[in-house]
Amino acid sequence: MVAKHGKTMTLIRIAKNANDKVLLEEISAPISLVKEKDWPTWVSEHAPGHTSWIMYEIDLISSNILESYSFSRGAWLKPNNEENLLISLSKLTLKKVPLERQKKIGPPPLDGETDHRRSWTPPMIIHHEKVEKPEFDILQTKWPDDQTELSGKEIQLYFDKKKEFFFPFWIEVLTDHIALTLKVIDAGHNLSSPKKDIPRRPLEFLSKPKKTKSGVILILRRPVYYNKIQLFTVLQENKVKKVIEIPFKEVSLQGEKLIIEVSNETLKNHLEKNHYYKWIIKPSGSKTISELREPFYFE
Repeated sequence: MVAKHGKTMTLIRIAKNANDKVLLEEISAPISLVKEKDWPTWVSEHAPGHTSWIMYEIDLISSNILESYSFSRGAWLKPNNEENLLISLSKLTLKKVPLERQKKIGPPPLDGETDHRRSWTPPMIIHHEKVEKPEFDILQTKWPDDQTELSGKEIQLYFDKKKEFFFPFWIEVLTDHIALTLKVIDAGHNLSSPKKDIPRRPLEFLSKPKKTKSGVILILRRPVYYNKIQLFTVLQENKVKKVIEIPFKEVSLQGEKLIIEVSNETLKNHLEKNHYYKWIIKPSGSKTISELREPFYFE
């Protein structure tokens, strides 16, 4: 879908939708710089004139952003649910707008007269062609009192009644003076992109191993989308490196900070005394590894 707000247009593509997760791609550009209305061609040519090109993955159960990456910056972004309008709206309660409160076409009736006006609906354009007599589910919600520009404002959303599209075709914020709108100016299916997937952050060691009476403690940063990880040691003193997988237990998890412990018994069963080892971690099923530079001496 291609949405317009002010002088900016944003193309939103569902790159993947599976296992209660959706991967979205967003490309934004000033409307004045986008001459091409053939959106598949524009995207395939790396979106000339774009100012932002990002992908982000959403957990549909929790409505939280799991990962966000900017292709235009070449860097990961800190996931921020509060700054994402679609995420914020998904967490609010939506109710149908009663017929009498729906926007109407034409001047209002005189006092005492019955209102026979038809409800107004936004235009629906699919693959550059205007749909005749489109049908919408008109829903409303109220933005929480959070001291932002939208604080306490009523918002109306127009969704495709056939539910062929994930996003609303029209979002209108009702204010005392003017209505702020975000409108879809084109929509379609099967748009492909040169960006096939979102880059994943590697696992990361946050500190040196800490020896305790019961074993060794390792503190890691594990992005939430990694369910399982593997821990290895590499014997540093041989010309042919010996890689050993090491069992461990999770001690605690706070956000992305994971603390694991390798017991003394495990160390004795897998490592040789008086040798230097390097710690390695990786997501299960991935070839991307992360190493701890400082060698670990097992005595």
